[in-house]
Amino acid sequence: MGEYKYYCPRCDLEFTVRKQMADASRTESCKCGSEARRKYTPLMATYGWRLTDDCLYGDAPDKMERNI
Repeated sequence: MGEYKYYCPRCDLEFTVRKQMADASRTESCKCGSEARRKYTPLMATYGWRLTDDCLYGDAPDKMERNI
């Protein structure tokens, strides 16, 4: 399931819809009855460890300043 944000140009309403990714291209209607436009929202994802995590540098703060 994904969350998709929509904007209605007619009544200035912004709303969020939860739906299957397969239905992402399906249009949504606003409460006022007009067709809402989907807003671009960047993907919120993490990809493993960050460079500053302890798995790379250990516990010592002086190791945090090391160049890679």
